[in-house]
Amino acid sequence: MIFLKLGFSAKDAAKAAEKKNVIIIVDVLRCSSTIISLLAKGAKEIFIAKSLREAKELHLKLKNSILVGERHGFKPKGFNFGNSPLEFTEENVKGKTIILTTTSGAKAIYATKSNEFNFIGAFLNIKFVSKAAFEKAKEKSTSISLIASGKKNEFSLEDFICCGAIASELINFEAIKVDDGVKAAMLTWNYANQNLKEIIKSGNHAKYLIEKGFEKDVEFCSNINALNIVPIYRNGVIQKL
Repeated sequence: MIFLKLGFSAKDAAKAAEKKNVIIIVDVLRCSSTIISLLAKGAKEIFIAKSLREAKELHLKLKNSILVGERHGFKPKGFNFGNSPLEFTEENVKGKTIILTTTSGAKAIYATKSNEFNFIGAFLNIKFVSKAAFEKAKEKSTSISLIASGKKNEFSLEDFICCGAIASELINFEAIKVDDGVKAAMLTWNYANQNLKEIIKSGNHAKYLIEKGFEKDVEFCSNINALNIVPIYRNGVIQKL
């Protein structure tokens, strides 16, 4: 039987990596959604940097690379793009190496660097990432850890709901044992999916992004199964599965 567990921060991601679980990292607004969008537009690979300094150092080392990221929601000085999943076109990212750094999601992803199977999940790819994670967990006879990245190690409504959505998809594949955190997330998802976009907009981080002019990002990130893309992070790089 596969066990399904829920974690709420980069610390929980690191613990899951130590146990060699199959991991699904969720940062709906906006890191996960941006990664999925970048790969959908043809980006070759995405390197994760923990800091602005590390991102710039990687940029100097990696030819044909693009700097993408945010601090306080905005594009850092000297970067090519911010963290908006709507900002990219095939013309400016196809075939390119991306270096990505964000406030929270990137740190949670980076914490799983030593692990073999780390998937990136969001509302955009619930069905697709769930199937990929389940198949790998069954093959490896291991648990699945859902990581709700949150914001600066604080609880985020949208990540919690998305983890519930992914869990609700996973339990359709086979009898899966879930912890209480997953049960709570699934109950929340069952309520929220009746009016998802408005409920997501009511969250504190969504309110902040809307206030800063990113309402279209929030709406885009709330779309269900819009992109058949499953990003996997291993050996220090994210690529399309």
